[in-house]
Amino acid sequence: MFGSIAFVHILDEKRQKLDPKSEKCILVGYSLEPKGYKCFNPATRKAQVSRDVVLDESTSWYTVDLAPSDPIETDFFVDTEEDR
Repeated sequence: MFGSIAFVHILDEKRQKLDPKSEKCILVGYSLEPKGYKCFNPATRKAQVSRDVVLDESTSWYTVDLAPSDPIETDFFVDTEEDR
């Protein structure tokens, strides 16, 4: 389900011994080229594609972590006049 919480695994090469093994992200879609999930990390404001993801579909990111006054701005959904 889009907007659900996704825990993306951090590779061993990119972390230290006591660093967390996953990042809490938002599931925004599925990737077509490399098979995997598109996830957005609001802490770093970056998107990534990963195959090693654990999804928590019972909770939504927007109902748990964000207040209504904290909008997330992304470049994923560009509204152009051609789309209207």
